[in-house]
Amino acid sequence: MLTDVICPMMPFKTDFWVLNTLPLSRSLRHRQPNRVLPVMTHASETRCPNPARVGRCPVRRAFTLIELLVVVAIIALLIGILLPALSSARSSARTVREMAAAQQLMIAYTLYANDFNGSVIQGTLPGDMVAVPGRAPRSGQSVVRNELGEQIGGLTAQRYPWRLAPYFDYDFRGMYDDDRFIDSLRRDATGPTPEYYLSLFPLLGINADFVGGSELTLGRTFRNRYGDVHVRRIDQPRRPDRLITFASARTDAFWYQRFDLTRPAGWYEVLSPNLTGPTVGPTGARRASAYNPDAPSPRTNSGNVDLRHARTHAVAAMIDGHAATLDWEQLGDMTRWSDQATTPDWYATPRN
Repeated sequence: MLTDVICPMMPFKTDFWVLNTLPLSRSLRHRQPNRVLPVMTHASETRCPNPARVGRCPVRRAFTLIELLVVVAIIALLIGILLPALSSARSSARTVREMAAAQQLMIAYTLYANDFNGSVIQGTLPGDMVAVPGRAPRSGQSVVRNELGEQIGGLTAQRYPWRLAPYFDYDFRGMYDDDRFIDSLRRDATGPTPEYYLSLFPLLGINADFVGGSELTLGRTFRNRYGDVHVRRIDQPRRPDRLITFASARTDAFWYQRFDLTRPAGWYEVLSPNLTGPTVGPTGARRASAYNPDAPSPRTNSGNVDLRHARTHAVAAMIDGHAATLDWEQLGDMTRWSDQATTPDWYATPRN
């Protein structure tokens, strides 16, 4: 039989020689029957020289089908173990990022209050309190501008994002989850102004009804009947560590259809569970008994609050500046929404 012995005869790292011990020829075998003739060959020449005599050449063993299937099964098992962990890590990263954005937003919110002698920003300004572009502002009107210094008016200026924008240097990346979303909002030409859609979809909606006030809900008629139910000053709340100022928000799906979004999210306001009574309606109880992440109308299901973190929690920023994640039960507690609330199911009652 053919026997191969590898001998390090040469000093090169990648070059070695093989000592092939071959049987002697018949003419010499009868004289020295037990000897073999050594022959030095280079390693590149050790392949089988005669394909017809494969049976006398060394056989290289390949993987069997069963072995390959076992390897594939092990890889599939590892992927099955790792994917949930990776998904959980991505979800945790989004939560941490949004909590950081909430804290930055509260810094801007506090800076605004400092500039206005402690008065907090209104969630939605009355239309007559916003200066009209191209006209001289009247006494008490707010002049709202974009990052280029151009004046903004209408609903775009009435909502909170553009009025807070100077306090975070107009960097909307902290207010939105996706830079591509910001670019598409700026490019969209269907709105009244280029700034219109940027005022609609911040990640965090403001609790305007009970912090700062909202002209859309708490107009003059409401105030005449129920009085001021909202906080006006940043030093006014009795429980600042519990009072929700901003929370994770979303709105009806059709608003997002024009944009390329992987996770549709964002709306400029969130609504408390109750306002003026226990009956379901625009001025009564404003959320369903159970959260539905696929509800066609988040406004009637959850008051626009979005439990997008692990599908069970929303990020909430309190008026004292800290952020936390709250579940559905915690978000149903009115003592977290109104500083006047004394019980979890509290609602405003008419004045005598």
